[in-house]
Amino acid sequence: MPLSKSPDDRDLVNVLLAFDWFDERIFRGILRFANENKWHLSPYHFSDYSLPEGWPGDGAITCYGDNIKAQIEKLDMPWVDITAKPFEAICPRVYVDDDIIGRIAANHFVNRGFKRFGFFDWKLECVTVNQLRKDAYFDELRKKGFDEADFYLIEQSEGDILNNFELHRRHILAQLELLPRPIGIYTGQDNLAADLVEICGRNNIHVPEEVAILGTDNIELICKSSLVPISSIDANFGELGYRAAQRLQQLMDGEISNDADPVKIEPKGLVRRRSTDVLAVKHPKVAEAIREIKAQTDKPFGVDLLLPKHLDLGGGMGMKDVDELPLSKILEKFPKSHIDWFNKVKKEMQLPDVEIMVRMNTTTMRPKESIQVCLEERVPLFCAGLGNPGFMVEDAHAFGIKVLGITGNAKNAKRMAESGIDLLVAQGHEGGGHTGRIGTMVLLPAAIDAANPVPVLAAGGIGDGRGIAASLAMGCIGVWVGTRFLATNEGGALDINKQKIVESSDEGTRVSRAYTGKTLRASFNRYHDIWDASKLKPLPFPTQVLLSSALLASFIEANKTAYVGGLAGQVSALINEIKPAGQVLEEMVEEAVDILTRKLTENVVAK
Repeated sequence: MPLSKSPDDRDLVNVLLAFDWFDERIFRGILRFANENKWHLSPYHFSDYSLPEGWPGDGAITCYGDNIKAQIEKLDMPWVDITAKPFEAICPRVYVDDDIIGRIAANHFVNRGFKRFGFFDWKLECVTVNQLRKDAYFDELRKKGFDEADFYLIEQSEGDILNNFELHRRHILAQLELLPRPIGIYTGQDNLAADLVEICGRNNIHVPEEVAILGTDNIELICKSSLVPISSIDANFGELGYRAAQRLQQLMDGEISNDADPVKIEPKGLVRRRSTDVLAVKHPKVAEAIREIKAQTDKPFGVDLLLPKHLDLGGGMGMKDVDELPLSKILEKFPKSHIDWFNKVKKEMQLPDVEIMVRMNTTTMRPKESIQVCLEERVPLFCAGLGNPGFMVEDAHAFGIKVLGITGNAKNAKRMAESGIDLLVAQGHEGGGHTGRIGTMVLLPAAIDAANPVPVLAAGGIGDGRGIAASLAMGCIGVWVGTRFLATNEGGALDINKQKIVESSDEGTRVSRAYTGKTLRASFNRYHDIWDASKLKPLPFPTQVLLSSALLASFIEANKTAYVGGLAGQVSALINEIKPAGQVLEEMVEEAVDILTRKLTENVVAK
């Protein structure tokens, strides 16, 4: 029969905590509820798993396990259990949603680019939560398109082997040495993750570069003190404790019965530390840049890549597994006519030798790898500054990514819209960089009609609020601005190129193939003249870029700035000073708003 209270105890709710395993955060959650509801928490089970005869209890919160199951099953009071372990007794259950935890682990490794996945666990299925997490982990990976050939199990040592560190080390190491690398290994518990990190560290296996390791429960003492700090999924133990106490109160008040549905607590999320802080892809620079942007803002942003239809990989340009090469070595493979001209210019102008290391793993040279990084990093917006991104729209949408294309004519506007892109930039002939043959005023309505219903942004010749207002009036939803932001404090152009923009007239730019082999608008400079005088046919993209870059480096070194000029549009004529980008944005928006809300209504009368 239920234990009785003395008169002095009747205002208190006496609750027993009977835990086979515990985490302080669970108790803090229980304590928070206890303080709110005038509970007294019994400490008896903290010492010897016993309960004094005659203890006046109202209820119990338990963590079922072998050490105390006999005492728990004898409880003659309402009780709530916080485990997912199977047992015969019927009581309300509150436990962590291990299914979600396993799926978070799977997606973390997939998003980091891994193609091989491991799970580190006890050989026998003795830890219920580990089995639940493992099943969800592999199930989620199957849903992502991976199969059993991509999965690997690492078994924890047992018995005498586990009790002898050298035998234990050899047992785990033998399994690790059979695994492909890089591989992401999920461990159902932080202590297993720490064990694996230590063995990897003692055997020159690099974490996370070769083996990335993810734990669960986010026990800071373990995760932060590890040889390599351990990424871990926070199981939300504080909420688990609070909700268990809340559930017990409901049971004691008669609001629920013993056969009430279990309450599953969603994890807080993944706490990323060094043990998984790596991308298993071959384009780390792109990944690092994306992650840096994410660290700076929680607002949407885009990544703009060039996707040329044809990529010249002649000479040394097509070498595999080479990150960089001296430009001088690549130039040796160029046509004799172009090398002779290059050497002639250098000699006549007494230009110095400047060695440039050419990166062979740039986004332009490795577009497929770069696209994969963008997909795995789930960038909000993918932009193709050159080429049609239609081929990757389906994959992008599967990752929740919007896709933007850029066109210079109505025919390509229609083609890109039909490929499924989400946004289209229509860039007129006035624009800087690679550009087409059609002026902005003609292109915009044509592109809007051709791409309908895909929304269109205007580009080319837009550098102030007047350009924004005109674009909106044409039917565009916004603008895509380049040159005006190059000429800002934060703009990425060389100082000499910023100055050329500020000093430019409306005829101060030139469209030429001299720089990249494709039609490109830049600030006019004397390099245009010497290239035109050569009568040479431009090399294919991006080989021509290397030829022009070699001379540009020498011009800059020799301080021959008359031969230097960067990408810039005809809007340069409207730019008179270099100022902060934020100020430029504010002024453009203010001017556009003033035109649309005041000047038009004052100056335009419709009859």
